[in-house]
Amino acid sequence: MGWTDVGVDRTVRLTYVVAGLSIAVGLLNASVDFGGIGPIGVLLSQSDRTVLNYTGALSGLALAVSTVAMRRGFRLGWLATVVFLLGTTIQGFFQARVLSLPLTVLSLLSLLLVVRNRRRFHRPFELTAAQRIAGGILLASQLYITVGSYSLRAQFGGIDSLGDAFYFAVVTSATVGYGDITPTTSFARYFAVSAIFVGAGSFAGALGALLQPSLENLFRRSQGRMIESQFQTLEDHVLVLGYGELTESILEGFHDEPSVLVVTDDETVDDQSTAGGVTVYPADPTDDDVLRTARIGTAQAVIVASQYDGPGALAILTARQLNPDVRIVAAATHRENVAKMKRAGADVVISPTNLGGRLLTASALGEVDAEAFEQQLLGDEMEE
Repeated sequence: MGWTDVGVDRTVRLTYVVAGLSIAVGLLNASVDFGGIGPIGVLLSQSDRTVLNYTGALSGLALAVSTVAMRRGFRLGWLATVVFLLGTTIQGFFQARVLSLPLTVLSLLSLLLVVRNRRRFHRPFELTAAQRIAGGILLASQLYITVGSYSLRAQFGGIDSLGDAFYFAVVTSATVGYGDITPTTSFARYFAVSAIFVGAGSFAGALGALLQPSLENLFRRSQGRMIESQFQTLEDHVLVLGYGELTESILEGFHDEPSVLVVTDDETVDDQSTAGGVTVYPADPTDDDVLRTARIGTAQAVIVASQYDGPGALAILTARQLNPDVRIVAAATHRENVAKMKRAGADVVISPTNLGGRLLTASALGEVDAEAFEQQLLGDEMEE
């Protein structure tokens, strides 16, 4: 696999690394003089270096936020990530420090990979009704405090411009209150009280509306449920449709690669109850929309392991219609359903009951050494 074939998940991880490195390099360069390199390091003044270092740390923080949005598939997050990666690349170059070299190289590499995978980030950015309302109230409150305090600037100590008034609006809403701007009249104090209630209330409301989706995702994770952002980066994964007696044995055969997603409508199954904590998507594995959400179009294989053959055959049929090229392997509880499952679209259908019976018979007749065969299949697991 060439470096340009790196998938979305690894691209996102590399971008997170660049964000963290940009923050670390900016702060380290600001606190310790590691010396400049090349002609650019000589040309930059100390003040220029200080600005570059702190803006580099801010760019890294902004890049981390945009990468979160990109990981969820947002096109706007992808665009912001491209811009911030350009920023970290340029800042790393002009910082001209020894620590900036890996930042510049990794930023450029990450930028190329993000652009390479641009078609994977197409989800439009949409605010919920609650977020739009909270954002509107926050903007209105800041406008109220900014215009009001500027109009009353003669009654405030420290407000001489609109910039000062906006600064007062922000620190008041955030309940910071540095004390550098103070009311000097009774009317100004009453206005300041109203600014505290209006600003702090709108700030808290906007923060709650912004954090609500994240809190809901944490709750869904605690319930063993797949969250939406995880679906966006799924590729070359294995889908296990249904959950039956064979599923645990199937899951034990997988390790870190490839990623595995179990789709089942069995409410008793979650991430913690599966072998190795495999991610579980609690939904109907025969539903078209569910399989599209599970990104069957990018899956490398599908395993159907339903408790009953009827739903299993329907899951095979649905999966084959949505991805004609994917390899589908199924287990048939009853051997008479093997042919039916193949007609439904499975590439390989195995009847564990039939296979086990034939193996026992062959072993009893001395035709096959069943223990040696099992040892060959399971390897070290037989010794544990």
